[in-house]
Amino acid sequence: METALITILIDRGLYDEALSRLLEMPQNSTVLNLEGFCHLESKRYALARACFTTAYSKAIEEKLNRKTLSKISNNIGATYYREGNYEKAIDYFTLALKHDPENARAEYNLAGAYFKLKKYEKSLEILLKTYKMNPREVEERLSEEDAKLALKAIVENCRDEKTVSTAKKILAMLKKVDSTTRKTPPGRGSQKRFRKVEKEVIKQ
Repeated sequence: METALITILIDRGLYDEALSRLLEMPQNSTVLNLEGFCHLESKRYALARACFTTAYSKAIEEKLNRKTLSKISNNIGATYYREGNYEKAIDYFTLALKHDPENARAEYNLAGAYFKLKKYEKSLEILLKTYKMNPREVEERLSEEDAKLALKAIVENCRDEKTVSTAKKILAMLKKVDSTTRKTPPGRGSQKRFRKVEKEVIKQ
């Protein structure tokens, strides 16, 4: 009953209320990860990072698999990304991919961090790789309008023909996606998957 209520609270964006209930539960890696998520969505990045870092240590103690370590590493990177510390974010997104090379979310985030640092060629190379590996990850999180804005920024700031060509490829791919068929709005897919995965784990 308690976990079902926490799930409802998180789904409704009532993060502080969910957090107060999570704090009453045994502080294993799953619970700490959820606490970190609540802080992250509430823009308390330092607190989120502290929860995620402890969750990472607990996950090692609990001998959880590398995919779990990858997800938590990605979450730590997300706290730095949202603070604008893109270099540090890259370190943790890279660590996430070291744990699990198929973590498309971490790879997408890595591309975003390089983009913020205006390393366009590297960013688009990673984004194209992510799209080929998991197109839905890109389609859910990067709308066609976002892609157009990114392409404009690249064209205005980058004169490398290969980079601009890669950007156009990604834009062409996104144009094939009918936005009316998306099950979740752009940018929210990762959060929904995060909650789904965490809910399954916390029930065990």
